[in-house]
Amino acid sequence: MSKCIAIVEHKFHEELLLPQINLLLRDNYQVHLITNAQIAASESLDSIRDKISIKTFENTSKFVTKLKMFIEIPRYLKKHLISKLVINTLDSRFCHLLLNRVDGVETFGFIHNADKFLSHQKFHAILKKINRPMVLGVYIAEYLRANHIHVTPVYLTEFGVTESDAVEKTCDPIQIVIPGQLDRRRRAYDDLIDVCSSDMNMRFILLGNANKGDGPELIKKIRDRKLDRQFEWFDQYVPHEQFIKIIRSADYIMPLVHSNCLIYSRYQECKATAAFMWAIASRKMMIMEEGFKKIDEFSVLSKYYNVKTLAEFLVSIAHPEGRVNLDGQHETIRNNYIATINGK
Repeated sequence: MSKCIAIVEHKFHEELLLPQINLLLRDNYQVHLITNAQIAASESLDSIRDKISIKTFENTSKFVTKLKMFIEIPRYLKKHLISKLVINTLDSRFCHLLLNRVDGVETFGFIHNADKFLSHQKFHAILKKINRPMVLGVYIAEYLRANHIHVTPVYLTEFGVTESDAVEKTCDPIQIVIPGQLDRRRRAYDDLIDVCSSDMNMRFILLGNANKGDGPELIKKIRDRKLDRQFEWFDQYVPHEQFIKIIRSADYIMPLVHSNCLIYSRYQECKATAAFMWAIASRKMMIMEEGFKKIDEFSVLSKYYNVKTLAEFLVSIAHPEGRVNLDGQHETIRNNYIATINGK
């Protein structure tokens, strides 16, 4: 009998779909993706599009569409004899209501903002309906365990970044990638721009759409300070294949999360930075603010700096010697996803 599984992602975490689907296909699952039209059309799914079934809903942010999903998703699961369901983003009222309508399937899901599950009753109710909740890091699992919530930590790394595909790069300048939307609340771009000079032998790649959010203001600041040679940016969405190529060719990945970022403390306890996921996938060294030293699983992959001496730190770094060798714990957790889905 074939193994059938569905993944529901209605809005937030498209970046986790490809690695999950790659792992599930490798383990001989028939995969059904239930999502919105925008994600369904995303280039990030092109490599596996013809290997899975996709059910699409138009504009899942609309109330009437959500009502339609509450009716049609349970029917879809029964029609296709789907026995396992992954909720890709558990942190929403939508998931709470959907789970109330789903019966007869084994349920899994990802917690992205662990603190919500301590303080809100509706999120407690979600956990009661999830057979095996997962989080994207050991430190988040430990945070929840300290509050009597047991979850499985996993790393999702199957993005097509493999050791054989790695791009060796030893030429100048040093390439430092800062992935994510250009948002001052999440990343301390100004701290970095303020310490850069036009003679620095490094290039910071802002891997997000610079026409959105705080992008236009930040690019103006870079140009006003004549730092065009030290920064590279993109005036549109970065296609998936190009995104992967840039990550592969980087010397370092820099989350750029400092104490003046709105959710700095949450990134140290209950929320994962996508930069860590990319660092593990590509075995690249991260450049991290020293407040993250307390997270043991970062240490193998990180060089740490103090914000006050960031300029001196940047001048001191050199091209890395090679790809990072992950320790046994990292390798074990990379295997946790399929083991969790298979009930092991």
